[in-house]
Amino acid sequence: MLKSIAPAKAAESGIFNLQNGSLRGFQQGSPGARPDQLLVTLYWDEGNVEFTLWQKGYRNPAGVTQPERNRILQSVRKVGTPEVAA
Repeated sequence: MLKSIAPAKAAESGIFNLQNGSLRGFQQGSPGARPDQLLVTLYWDEGNVEFTLWQKGYRNPAGVTQPERNRILQSVRKVGTPEVAA
């Protein structure tokens, strides 16, 4: 709920739905608008992961490309809960 009330500055250029297999979420910021950062949040039943793609000073004048974002998104996987030693 807080995300919808206080979006990141990057959201000024758009908010987009994302998904990869069992993870769903959103991206704040349009790469084509060249915000300094894109904020990506993915959710699943047990939790979430959030990461930032920094574009400021990025070598590609087009920003982070769709294939680059797809590779990152497809690489995110849920892992099992680690056992804690007694």
